[in-house]
Amino acid sequence: MLRRRILRRAVSKLTLAATTAGAGNVTLHRMTPAAGKSLTIDWGDGSTTVVAAGDVANQVHAYAGAGTWSIRVTDARNIVQMDLHDAQLSGLKSAELRQSVLTYFLCYLIGNATPGRFDSADVAGWTPTNFQLYSMPAGYAGTFNSADAAGWTPTTFYLYSMPAGYAGTFDSADAAGWTPTDFRLLTMPAGYAGTFDSADVAGWTPTTFYLYSMPAGYAGTFDSADVAGWTPTTFRLLTMPAGYAGTFNSADVAGWTPTTFWMYSMPAGYTITAGGGFANFTTTTNFFMQGNGLLTATVDAILWELYQATAAPRTGVAGTINVAGTNAAPSGVYQPAAACPVTVATPGKEVCNEFTLDGCGVGFPVWGACSFTA
Repeated sequence: MLRRRILRRAVSKLTLAATTAGAGNVTLHRMTPAAGKSLTIDWGDGSTTVVAAGDVANQVHAYAGAGTWSIRVTDARNIVQMDLHDAQLSGLKSAELRQSVLTYFLCYLIGNATPGRFDSADVAGWTPTNFQLYSMPAGYAGTFNSADAAGWTPTTFYLYSMPAGYAGTFDSADAAGWTPTDFRLLTMPAGYAGTFDSADVAGWTPTTFYLYSMPAGYAGTFDSADVAGWTPTTFRLLTMPAGYAGTFNSADVAGWTPTTFWMYSMPAGYTITAGGGFANFTTTTNFFMQGNGLLTATVDAILWELYQATAAPRTGVAGTINVAGTNAAPSGVYQPAAACPVTVATPGKEVCNEFTLDGCGVGFPVWGACSFTA
């Protein structure tokens, strides 16, 4: 007798837990199947929802009362987009998405009632244009290594505020081939490792760039000469650990037009030079360079450059200049400029006064505050 062996493709499932304190809604945002495919959501209370191909609508389910509900999404391999940020959800496990090829992934602020785990090795085959994993709760586990994502080409990449114990390594060399417009790597826990060198990302053209509050031992060099060709709207490089190195000369960023520029609390040995480039920051509304151990001459030079941008005329409105903290005090006395117009020889504290009061009557949009070391 000839026996035929029937092979069945195992159905892949994404399992989540929903914990409700009473009657109310739980939402799976943007749970979208691939073209020609569908998904079935079993909400764990006897209700199901079928999501058709291309449906990017939020899938909302109303639970009748309090409880912990087991949600199952089948066939998980068909998921191409998903967004989890309902705090009532928990238990996301990347291993259950190993067969998916997500192009859009966002997960943050989901609860910790059921522990979850996210390992980059599970999702190395993804092709995300948008990847965001951040602000996960205590106890959430896993490892994110940039080497696993070296083949990605995200335009948006967020990895930040992960809990104690979350591990891995992020090296800029692995991401050298990326072309992100929005990159955010920050506030990673003790033990998270890696190296970020600006030379690796010289070819990037980010509109938004965040790199800050990395743990002790995180290494690298960030030199402004490498990023002279960037044109960021928002730039934040701050609170990097001891040993992080580099040189930032404003002359290199004369072509930038940021609205937000933060470079503060950089470690001892990081060099900041006023080379004239901040005189072109006419669009800036937030300029924070406090806590860098700058000398009076450098603080004065930075304020003079920003004053030139303010009088250019400035297109930014209100906002804050902060050159306080461990920086030396600017020269002079905080008062309206003793002589008009303001020049390179005007004491720094008088320049600060002019930013907010325009005592010389230039007519520029004044700043809201100029903070300096007393």
